[in-house]
Amino acid sequence: MVSGALTAPIRITGKDSLAVNGTIVDSFVLQYDLPSKISKIWIAHGFPLPIKADVGDPSSNTRYTFQMQGYN
Repeated sequence: MVSGALTAPIRITGKDSLAVNGTIVDSFVLQYDLPSKISKIWIAHGFPLPIKADVGDPSSNTRYTFQMQGYN
């Protein structure tokens, strides 16, 4: 474990449909809760990377957010 790293249980909290390359993709929403921020990551079968993310840090700041625009 990395010194100073936080650990939090991650769970599937739902399903969502997102557009990637003009195609609707069904995804699972993974969520973990830090003391002051809920982080979510959307994953889908057949995609090597998450297709969307909203991830924060323990200080309530957004660490990063993105949504995949295209995939070949």
